[in-house]
Amino acid sequence: MEEVRVPAQACWMVRKILGTKEMLHILHNEVVGKKSMIRQAYKQMLGSFSKVEWRNLICCNSARPKAIFTIWLQAQNRLLTKDRMLKWKMQVEPVCVMCNQEEETSDHLFYDCIFARMIWRRLLQWINQNSNSNVIVSQQWIIVKTKGKNPEAQALRLIYAEYIYTLWKERNTRIFEKHETTMENIARRIACVCCVRANITARLFLDKCSF
Repeated sequence: MEEVRVPAQACWMVRKILGTKEMLHILHNEVVGKKSMIRQAYKQMLGSFSKVEWRNLICCNSARPKAIFTIWLQAQNRLLTKDRMLKWKMQVEPVCVMCNQEEETSDHLFYDCIFARMIWRRLLQWINQNSNSNVIVSQQWIIVKTKGKNPEAQALRLIYAEYIYTLWKERNTRIFEKHETTMENIARRIACVCCVRANITARLFLDKCSF
């Protein structure tokens, strides 16, 4: 296998298969005496990358899968907000549909928008946290607050994911369906979903809170 050269005219799949011979040779030397070569091969193929700081928002989060996927996109600034559309020369109205005051960006929509702040403040009141209007100013704030496995961190991680997803969904509903939901109803909907989705640890914390 080591003597086989990868033909230039070979198809993509053949080139990939033959191209792994060097990696397998290295792995064979590394896993002598070890039980799992498959594990080592997977790690080798996966590669080494630095851990992203927002990983705790994704991992061990009991939120709905679509909510976790949404915050995964939002954490990487991949949601199709209006400022990104304008960069692609798309004809859209740049004003945020939630507050009708500022230009829509990811940071504005989820952290700076007056409407979003009202929802977040209501959710913090629900879990008996400081409801100061400036309490959430960036993604970095929520990353710090959701570290750890304590009940409060797990509950806040869940609430944040459902908050981002529900707010994004409301934004799309206002744009495409011309239908608006009140701040109180949105906050109540998020709280309801969180109570249903919470794991045992987070539920022990949420059961002490009254909406």
